[in-house]
Amino acid sequence: MQLYSFVYLFFFLPVFMGLYKLTPARYRKWLIAAANLFFIAANGVKGLAVYGVCLAAAFFSGRVISRQQHDPSGISRCRALICANSLLNAVLFLFFSQGRGLSGSITALDTLSVAGGGVISLHFVSYLVDVYHGCKPADIGTLTAYSSFFPLMSTGPVLRYRRATECFECPELNIRHLGKGIRLYVFGLAEYLIIACRLSSIWQEITQTAVKSRGGAAAWLSLLVWYGAFISAVTSLLIMGQGTALMLGIHVRQPFRRRIFADTVYSRLVGISVHLTMWIKDYIVLPIKQAFGKRYLAAFAGVLFGMMWFCFGAGGLVAGVTAGLALVLQIKLTSAEKASKFVIGVVFTKFATAITAACLAVFALRPYGLPSFKPDFADGGSEVFSYMISSAWLPLLAALFVNGSVLPTALRRMNTRWLSFIMPVIELILLVLCAAYMINNSI
Repeated sequence: MQLYSFVYLFFFLPVFMGLYKLTPARYRKWLIAAANLFFIAANGVKGLAVYGVCLAAAFFSGRVISRQQHDPSGISRCRALICANSLLNAVLFLFFSQGRGLSGSITALDTLSVAGGGVISLHFVSYLVDVYHGCKPADIGTLTAYSSFFPLMSTGPVLRYRRATECFECPELNIRHLGKGIRLYVFGLAEYLIIACRLSSIWQEITQTAVKSRGGAAAWLSLLVWYGAFISAVTSLLIMGQGTALMLGIHVRQPFRRRIFADTVYSRLVGISVHLTMWIKDYIVLPIKQAFGKRYLAAFAGVLFGMMWFCFGAGGLVAGVTAGLALVLQIKLTSAEKASKFVIGVVFTKFATAITAACLAVFALRPYGLPSFKPDFADGGSEVFSYMISSAWLPLLAALFVNGSVLPTALRRMNTRWLSFIMPVIELILLVLCAAYMINNSI
């Protein structure tokens, strides 16, 4: 069952929210924990067993670390426990990835499924490190509710334990957060089904055509289609995760920043997934800088990890190395005056983003055959290009409109009275469209 499935939306979520409302606040973490275990078990008993091992290891390790963190003789033991659990959670991530992406191929939507095990792994690591730095260790219910929080098991948002512990111990329902959560979920679901899935289906149709029929123009446009599907899927799943978490009383801040003009490669990466970038900063970048004093190494490692998170495989590795080198080069180049630094940064960031996205898309296209990227229309290339233009221009334009800064700016500038009247109508229309889409694809 997925966040965007018909059964989840119209059966599981209403029943769960009803039970959640009737459950006293101090016991809601146990209901969330039960739902988490249900979602993990739905993917197989082996997955539940692997998760159980990691959960037990993190729980008992957290107790040991909490007792010995102030003992000078126990610091090395605490660090060893953190390292051992990190390796164990790396195995957890590989298990839940089920080999997807390991062959080097990348699809627009399927590769995101590998992040499910990754969310759990990063939550366990965050828990142990934060306990090491003085946070109170969690009971088994809170740790289960936090580590595998089911609304976040697709791509996140990735939470840090020290910021989420109080919410999971005794979640409180809030009418304002409930309304905002429903709105976010509906808009995220609409973006996923109407934009990401449509672009993904166009991509699949492109890959099924003969290589000789895909001329240079069609090949370049297909890369743009893939990137539009991928980025829309990422942002929409993050929105749905944030929305569902808010419905349950778990306050999750906006997981991305929709800005057209980013002046650094780092700010562009932060915009795609704020929570993941902050996790990387706290648990990868800063420790490397403190341990080795290497600023460039820390930046490179952080960017590489972020790219591998979403595209685990050869394509993600190449794209991560490219983005990491671009960030290091930009840090070196933008040490001039502030004005020139911003201009150079914006141009450089656009260029680096295009190169990184091209690396991902080329690896996605490679298993189906790489056509000539020369701008010709030989062997039926004009027909393929015309079809792509006619079928992809609207979802591509919608992806740019939604994922850029246009829509948020427009909503902020609209009259709030009109917005409060129109928004429920828009939500209802989008919900009907999404339901129709899911029913049509299930027949």
